[in-house]
Amino acid sequence: MTDLITVFEDSFIKNEVENYLADESEKPSHYPNHVLSPKFEDVSLLNLPSISGPRKLEHDTHESKFICSTNEGHFPPHVPGLHLQGNTLLAFSKNKSRSGFSNASKSESEPFKCEVCDKTFSQTRNLKTHQRVHTGEKPFKCNVCIKGFSQLGGLKRHQRVHTGEKPFKCDVCDKTFSLAANLNAHQRVHTGEKPFKCDVCDKMFSHATNLNAHQRIHMDEKPFNCDVCDKTFSQASHLIRHQRVHTGEKPFKCDICKKCFSELGSLKQHQRVHTGETPFNCDFCDKTFSQARNLKNHQRVHTGEKPPKCDICDKTFSRASDLNRHQRVHTGEKPFKCNVYKKCREV
Repeated sequence: MTDLITVFEDSFIKNEVENYLADESEKPSHYPNHVLSPKFEDVSLLNLPSISGPRKLEHDTHESKFICSTNEGHFPPHVPGLHLQGNTLLAFSKNKSRSGFSNASKSESEPFKCEVCDKTFSQTRNLKTHQRVHTGEKPFKCNVCIKGFSQLGGLKRHQRVHTGEKPFKCDVCDKTFSLAANLNAHQRVHTGEKPFKCDVCDKMFSHATNLNAHQRIHMDEKPFNCDVCDKTFSQASHLIRHQRVHTGEKPFKCDICKKCFSELGSLKQHQRVHTGETPFNCDFCDKTFSQARNLKNHQRVHTGEKPPKCDICDKTFSRASDLNRHQRVHTGEKPFKCNVYKKCREV
C-alpha cells in the first residue's frame, strides 16, 4: 500500500536541514542531486518554503524509501522527508514523529535512545548531538572569540556577530537581522500579533521575554540586585537604568543642544522641546502636552481629583509640587534667599 504525503510548510524543516548540514560525517553518494548538496553552507541560503504547485511524495512502506513524484528521485530512510530540487525544498514528511513513516510505531521510527534521559531519536547523528546537552561538550569553536557551541549551526549564527552579516530582511520596512527568529519577532511590530498570554491577568505580549518579565509582577520576584545599594528589580533593564544613579552615566545625548540623559525616555521627552511636539491630548478640553505626566496633572482640573495629601493636616492638592510647597508651612523651611537684601546688610 502506498501513502501520499502532501507537501506542507513546517518550521521544523529548517531545524532538520540545519542539523543535517551540521553533521560532518560523510554524506551518502547515491543521492547527490536530491539531498542537500555541500554547496548549501547555511540553511538561510535555502528558499524555504518555496513550493510552486501541488506536489506530493509517495512513500513505499515495503521498500522503506521515498519516491519523488516530480522526477522519481529516491532518497533513503536515514534522511527522511528532505528532498531538494535546486534551491527549493520540495517536500517534508507531515508525520510529527520525524521518522518519515506515517504508519510506523515510535520504537521502530526512533530506535536510538539516550541512556541518560531515555529520549529517542530516528538517527544516530541526532542522538549524538543531543548527548552534548548532558556532557556539556561544545566542539565547534569561534575562531574570533573562542566561544564554543554544541552544534555547527549555532556557531554559524554566532559568527554573524563578528561579520555583521544580516541576511534576513523585513519585507515591510527593509530592516535586516542576523537571525530568522529575530526577524519573525520584529514582524509582529507590523502585524500587531501578540501570541504570548499571561495566565494570571490575560495580558498579551509580542515576545516571550516580555511575558517572562511581566510574570514577575505577579510572583513579586526581583532577581536583579544592585551591588551598590542592594535595591532589587524584576528586570535587568531596570537595574541597568538604576545603576546610572550611582555611576552618573548619561549615555543618551541630544543631537541639537548636546544635553545628556541617563534614560532614553528622558531624551525623547526633552527632544519635544526642540520639535514642539505635544502628542498627549486631554479628553476634556483638547489641550495638548509634551509629557504624559503633565497631561495627568492637568486632567485633575476637570476631575477634581487631589491625590497628593499632606500627612500633617490632611490637606489635598492636585499636584505634588503644590504639596511640597505647602509642607514648608509645617517645617518652617525657607530655601529661597534674596541676594540683594544680603548685599545691603553687608554695606
